[in-house]
Amino acid sequence: MRKLWKSVSKLMLAVLLTTQIAGSTGILLVQAEEEEPIEAVEQSEQVEETESEEEDADNSDESDEQELETEESTEEVYEEDDESDTEEQVTTEDTEEELTVEPVAISLLSEEIDEEIQSEEAVETTTAAFYVLVRGGDRKNLNASNYISLGKGKITDAQKIYDDYDEIKEHLYEIPSISKLELTEDEEVRWYSIKKETDGWHVDGEIVNDAATDEEPQEVELPYENLDDCDMMDFSNWRSGCYDWENGKYFTCDSRICLRDYKKVKPGSCYYAATNDTDYQILVREMSGNGKMLFSHNLKNGDKLEIGEDTRYVGVGIYNAKGTAVKIKQYTQMFACGFAAVLSLESQIELPQIKEPNLPYENLVNCDMTNFSNWRSGCYDWKSGEYIPYNFRICLNDYKKVEPGSSYYAMITDTDYHILVREMSKDGRMLDSHNLKDGDKLEIGDDTRYVGVGIYNIKGATVTMKQYAQMFADGFVAVLSSTPQIGLPKPNPELSYEDLDECNMTSFSNWKSGVYDTTFDNFKEDAAYLSMKEYKKVTPGTTYKAYLSTKSYQFVVNSYNKKSEFLKTYTLFDGETFIPTEEEAFVAVSVHRTDVAMTYSDYESYFNTGYSAILSSKDGIDILRQPSSVYEELEMMLATGDMTEHDISAYKCTYMDFYNKIKPKLRSEHKIEFASAYCMYPDGEVSGLYMKTCRFVNMDADYLGRFQRTKKSVEEYLSMVDSNMTDLDKVVLAHEFITKKTQYVSNSTLSHCAGGALGDGKAVCQGYTEAMTLLMEYAGVEVDEAISKSMNHSWSYVKIDGNWYHLDATWDDTQRGTDEVYAHRFLIRNAEEFRTIKGNSRAHSDWYFYYDTKEESTSTQFTNWFVHGVAGFMYYHDGLWYYRDKNTNSIKCSDIYGNRMQIVIDGMNQTDKIQITGMQGDVMYYKIGSTQYTKEI
Repeated sequence: MRKLWKSVSKLMLAVLLTTQIAGSTGILLVQAEEEEPIEAVEQSEQVEETESEEEDADNSDESDEQELETEESTEEVYEEDDESDTEEQVTTEDTEEELTVEPVAISLLSEEIDEEIQSEEAVETTTAAFYVLVRGGDRKNLNASNYISLGKGKITDAQKIYDDYDEIKEHLYEIPSISKLELTEDEEVRWYSIKKETDGWHVDGEIVNDAATDEEPQEVELPYENLDDCDMMDFSNWRSGCYDWENGKYFTCDSRICLRDYKKVKPGSCYYAATNDTDYQILVREMSGNGKMLFSHNLKNGDKLEIGEDTRYVGVGIYNAKGTAVKIKQYTQMFACGFAAVLSLESQIELPQIKEPNLPYENLVNCDMTNFSNWRSGCYDWKSGEYIPYNFRICLNDYKKVEPGSSYYAMITDTDYHILVREMSKDGRMLDSHNLKDGDKLEIGDDTRYVGVGIYNIKGATVTMKQYAQMFADGFVAVLSSTPQIGLPKPNPELSYEDLDECNMTSFSNWKSGVYDTTFDNFKEDAAYLSMKEYKKVTPGTTYKAYLSTKSYQFVVNSYNKKSEFLKTYTLFDGETFIPTEEEAFVAVSVHRTDVAMTYSDYESYFNTGYSAILSSKDGIDILRQPSSVYEELEMMLATGDMTEHDISAYKCTYMDFYNKIKPKLRSEHKIEFASAYCMYPDGEVSGLYMKTCRFVNMDADYLGRFQRTKKSVEEYLSMVDSNMTDLDKVVLAHEFITKKTQYVSNSTLSHCAGGALGDGKAVCQGYTEAMTLLMEYAGVEVDEAISKSMNHSWSYVKIDGNWYHLDATWDDTQRGTDEVYAHRFLIRNAEEFRTIKGNSRAHSDWYFYYDTKEESTSTQFTNWFVHGVAGFMYYHDGLWYYRDKNTNSIKCSDIYGNRMQIVIDGMNQTDKIQITGMQGDVMYYKIGSTQYTKEI
């Protein structure tokens, strides 16, 4: 067909020449077209992709999940040029006169053209938007201001093509006028890509100098060594840095190393990669004779590299395939210990064995951390793990050796102090850092061989070496042990222990997680118990009474004689007593709840809300906090997970006040507590005008644990919200947070509450919706809940920039696309879009609003929002959102409105799928295929 157009063009040129000749006899034959104005940026028609999705529909809140209907494919609509044999009206440029032109006789064409017309079939075309870079523009900068729009044209056989001008030309059917580019005689437009964007097909080009493109590239003569002559095992040949994957040029990079020079290779030759550490790979950039980047390879041990026919040089580097940032100093240590990375013409390569650093490290399990002579003033750097002087901290004199995958348990006798642990690799690299409080468990990573251990005051107190020494002399203990049964110093009659009646057991700082075990005569980890940090001295013959503010708790008291030998165990409920005998001198005191399994955080929550545990010989002890009203009684019941019925008749609370004042206030001030159970509410028995009893309906046995988990999730979300975020940012962040944390599960009543989604990670539509409501209330965004009885479904309704929009996190989380989770189709839509989106199979209908919002959603601001086409999770960092563009297999970023859009990782030439796997601090984690990478942003 393209040959046909060229032939027709020649014919029309002949007609024009004939017209000029005929003009002298009064006959004018000119063909002209009226040119339409071109907008600065013009969006092409959107062509909906053919999709065949199995979508997990939101089920009945009381039944199992239903199968989603598969969407019907939509066919692209193609426009064809109209052809007619009618007369055409034309206008000359020199005169305004319109003339009638007879159709050109087909006999004027040659027989060759005639045959071509007869055999040519109709061509299907696709509308595309044509853009040209401004002179000096950067291909990476995709902002509209960097391009000149030529308007719409047409392409055939629409497919993605990049940097293949000849192939691109074969697909160009109709190119818009380029007159507005004002090209010089030496300039032409060279088209470098055809690609599918979110708003349709684009053809991008750039202005090049025609004369320059006709010149043959000249090879660069550089004194490069041949690769087979290069000793890659000599570390002096390496330097810190890398070779850029786009142009192959060297650039500085603190976390990688590369050979100091490019190496010369023979086209068609083969090299074999070998490394003696599987964490590391060899990076090879193939380059042409004129320095053009051709190919990039990541080679693991045993891989074969075949050099391309156009390749003359290679740049070679080494990097950690697990994404660990390794400094040049650490690479030096690795090579000194026998690390080797080789590219060789020989397939059989013998490499040395890596030897561990020859350092006198003790095994941590054998380390006596209670001996202060093992400590020195200082700390271990959190980036490198190296020792640094520090006046107000202490650390062990040496690093300690550990086994990968092993576990250690922390015990500290003062809650103002934490144990600081730096995990390090066999080559001395910093891997991870931990701040351990009393009772914490440390799990050693698979790559860890050594740890640096320190102690510091978490409240920032300036504790000197001399003060630390005095603390250890007074009985301070900090232990990391491979067993949870951590031995404690036993009662010593020579030490001055506090008397039990003088002990303030109401302060949570005096307690630690665990219990005193009489079987092994030591302290063991047990989250169901809370124990006093120290033994207490008792007086024989004295009566000690238990004061517990909740009846379901009890004391466990172990008594010892003056030789520190265990004698007897007492269990005491509230009001019960024990009297030590003449033989009993010391006691170890623990407390635990008898009806529900507890955690350390549960106990901490109770103490902070007024829970009390006192064991004293004094009379008239008052519980730290006695409820003074029905409201405080209910607060205490919430804090302790008390499901029993309480007598509240003494408060003289009317049932009107109970249900109309107290209950709403309690819900308002304790949102997370009520979100942690399904339909939980305070209820009670009425006697006349007054409430006789009260209790919590639907409070289950795991309520307390779920409350702590839900509270932690809310705090985690709020920690991710920064002061620069718009309401739209906060909504999208909550959407990503909930869908990432939650799985659609309908086998539990608790799936219907926010605690199911945020605390248990399991929810149905009501759980998703209430989780969004809870987060939005804390983030300060107006929110309501849409409910449809006919659909047996609910979703969220949020206010953004003064307008209301629908949001269905459930359906975004449960549908599956042909590429991956298609997680944003139902995010920020108006009412009409929700009624029609995806046809009858996913349309929303017959809804009302739980909080009775009257405003209808009509705004079209986000109808063509780029987020709707994003597959997979989006990640926020410093005002920008990072996401995968599945159309270009690239990672992009922009603000939430689509401004400042740019490519972060270009995957146009990648055959493997690129996807983001996480974001931590200033580092983005992503995968190409199955290989993990990191990038600082």
